[in-house]
Amino acid sequence: MREGGLEISATRIGIEAARVLRDHPGHAFCDECLAQRLAVSAREVRYAFIALAGSHEFDQETWFCSGCLAQKHVIHVAWLRFDVPHITEEATNDWRE
Repeated sequence: MREGGLEISATRIGIEAARVLRDHPGHAFCDECLAQRLAVSAREVRYAFIALAGSHEFDQETWFCSGCLAQKHVIHVAWLRFDVPHITEEATNDWRE
C-alpha cells in the first residue's frame, strides 16, 4: 500500500484500521494482528496508530489482544465509561424503603 508515499499509505491504512475497529466493538488489537487483518506490515499499522491516537474515538493501552491473546500495546474503540457515585449507607437505606 505504498502509493504516493508513506503519509498517504498511513492515512489509507488508518481509515481501514478504524473500520475494522468499529466493526469489532469491545475488541482490542495489537499492531501485528491488525496488520494481518489488513494485509499490510505491522510497521505501517504503527504509523496508522499514531494518526488514530489523537482521536477521542479510539484508545491505546497495554491490554490483551483479541487476535493473539497476548498482553501488549493494543488499540480499540473507546470503552464507554460511567462515573459511578460512591454508594453510602444512607443511599442504600433509601433503596430499601
